[in-house]
Amino acid sequence: MLIRHILFIIFITIIYSPILRADTPRAQFSDQPHILIIHSYHLQFPWTRLLNDKLLSNFEALLPGEQIHIEFMDERRYSDNPQIRAELLRLYDLKYAEQPPDVVMVSDDAALNLVLTADLPWLKNAPLVFLGINVPEGHDLSRHPQHTGVLEGMAIEENIGFIRTLLPATREILLIADRSGLGALMGNEARQLIRNQRFHDIKLSVYDDFTFAELEQRLAALPADSAVLFLAIHNDRNGDYFSYAKHLPVLSAKTPVPIFGMWGDLMMGQGSIGGMMHNASSQAEMAAQMVRKILSGVPAADIPVLPKTRFTPQLDERQRLRFNIPLSNLPSGTELHFRPQSFLATHAVLISVSLSIIALLSLIILVLSLNIRRRQHAEQQWQSLRLTLEQRVSQRTNTLNRQNQQLTELSQQLALQANTDILTGISNRRHGDEQLHKAMKNALQQKIPLSLALIDVDYFKRINDQFGHERGDQILIELADLLTKHIRPQDLLVRWGGEEFMLLLSNCTAEQATALCERLRQQARSIRVSGDNTLSISIGISSSTNADNTAQLLHQADKNLYAAKAGGRNRVICDSD
Repeated sequence: MLIRHILFIIFITIIYSPILRADTPRAQFSDQPHILIIHSYHLQFPWTRLLNDKLLSNFEALLPGEQIHIEFMDERRYSDNPQIRAELLRLYDLKYAEQPPDVVMVSDDAALNLVLTADLPWLKNAPLVFLGINVPEGHDLSRHPQHTGVLEGMAIEENIGFIRTLLPATREILLIADRSGLGALMGNEARQLIRNQRFHDIKLSVYDDFTFAELEQRLAALPADSAVLFLAIHNDRNGDYFSYAKHLPVLSAKTPVPIFGMWGDLMMGQGSIGGMMHNASSQAEMAAQMVRKILSGVPAADIPVLPKTRFTPQLDERQRLRFNIPLSNLPSGTELHFRPQSFLATHAVLISVSLSIIALLSLIILVLSLNIRRRQHAEQQWQSLRLTLEQRVSQRTNTLNRQNQQLTELSQQLALQANTDILTGISNRRHGDEQLHKAMKNALQQKIPLSLALIDVDYFKRINDQFGHERGDQILIELADLLTKHIRPQDLLVRWGGEEFMLLLSNCTAEQATALCERLRQQARSIRVSGDNTLSISIGISSSTNADNTAQLLHQADKNLYAAKAGGRNRVICDSD
């Protein structure tokens, strides 16, 4: 009887063991946690790129790549837009509601506010880890009890103290911010500091309402006993995007006094002298450690929130020398960047390799010198033959290089002539027609909005009749330059024919196109025809949402342009009007 029971157990084990083994990998895969990372800004923003790279380097060794989900709000471009935030939440709910993440990470204030104000159960239930938060009092963290993270904080007061230590003769500090999102919050914090008179012996003022041209003029006119402290800038009064890599070096070169800041990864090496700074990598490292603890079973609420990231004194050595700041003025522990190294330290590897090569060549020469008499004649013949061959190869190579260069230049000229309008220097109708068909095909396939605007100069024939065709051509050139300057980088401006232009707006709704074209219409008024007479333009807009092909898109835009002309000119008419 016992033997029969043993045989029955063995039989059952053999039958079901393959099934158990087959189920094991699936169970292991389903047990893998998911992490959702929501960034306030886009990867094109260097700060976000550094944060994201550091987080991935921490998590990829812990989880498979498919378990890490990353979203970008792009808040620097679309600051404080409630419609976009609502659409993002709808998208996130569609993507993650069925398989909620085990941990949600957010970087910077916009993403934290999005999560705290969202009414999504799966988002409320997941542990929350935040980093890069500048104004914690602006967020109701009680809405999400299972939270922890790293508060970035501000170092406005510390930077003012740093400037006074570094430049004791400073009598005025201009604090630069903008009026959107973080810039507005930091500007208010600076004004509160001024009202509290923490620094009564120095003049502090906040400058946050400007165009980039006005900012450049203001900084260029600063007196020698002043300094500049950048708080945060996303865009100027016109909505033009501020790039630290593009705009800050230009501003620094034209500003006669030092520019300070607290965003180390963004400003160091871009013309800023330095300041009490912090960096993205250290914050990402601290936040990643918190996520590791949560995944190991520690509740998020039991992990203390770090109240402030570390701000350290940092200085660009090149800017220190530019403004003749003594090393004795530097606070203790100041980190100097871009210090010139000695020739030996910079080229240590090259020198070592060179010495090794010299030693080897010397040895070879010594060995060859023992047989030089026997090989002298053969060496002379070989040298003569080598020189002859090198000369022939060099001549043939030079000839081929010249011919290739000529062909390349000719090809580039032909391509440019084929796609460029000779008068205005922008794309011609041939090139514009090709790009229109490509953009329409992409819009229909990807289901993204495409808008098209036809722009016509009002009373252009009258301008030609009264002032001559030469002045008419100059008006078209000025208008093409102005439109090019005020459209988005991804937009395409085409001279469609005569005084008519086509503007192709990819990934742009009819409402966005109407707002942009309205600004262009107003900007066109800055062009003077003569005396007090200014230029006016009429614009007709169509959208891919109301067209099945390019012919319909062009027809609708042309129809709306005609309506703008018939309605009195100097106006913008869209499908939705």
